[in-house]
Amino acid sequence: GTRRPPGCGVHSASTFAAIRHERFHHGMVRMGLAWTGLAFDGTRDGRFLPAVRDLRPVFSWRRRVMQARRLPAGATVGYGSRWVARVPSTVGLVPVGYADGYPLLPMDPRTLRPAQAERRQVRVRVADTWVEAPVIGAGSMDQIAVDLTAAGERLPDHGLHAEVELVSAAPEAPNHAVRVAAATGQHAYALMCRIPPRVPR
Repeated sequence: GTRRPPGCGVHSASTFAAIRHERFHHGMVRMGLAWTGLAFDGTRDGRFLPAVRDLRPVFSWRRRVMQARRLPAGATVGYGSRWVARVPSTVGLVPVGYADGYPLLPMDPRTLRPAQAERRQVRVRVADTWVEAPVIGAGSMDQIAVDLTAAGERLPDHGLHAEVELVSAAPEAPNHAVRVAAATGQHAYALMCRIPPRVPR
């Protein structure tokens, strides 16, 4: 066989091989998704090293409501008026869209419309807690609309400038990175790789 040059490292393990078993480690491993703490969701057969339980997700994505309006029942939001307020509602615009890497829903190639109903959730900070709020209407290049009605009067100015958590580091949250990605037909690492430099860090 071919001889390895002196000092040449042996490497065959990505994040998921590295967390699965030490026999894959060789001279070095490549930590990709593990730096975010999301690798715990990874191995196909469910096997992993005990130390992996100590990983904690660190990736979150937050913006603030830039405009908030009280809408009457029957008002529509977004391209194609896809969302209709069934009751008087409070809607906030958040300055993030697909140009920022915030994912769109998968499209049906026959109709060129989303293949499913909007299921994404964000969380809005109300005092010292987070309140779930659905993303509504069609996402655009630079903004999404969020239904703030559930937070109600607890949000000053109808939610203007309220902090919105688009993607949460909390594994139990409905907007945890893995859930946001899955709802839009992606993997969590694809979601993070698509966030461009224009998004503030």
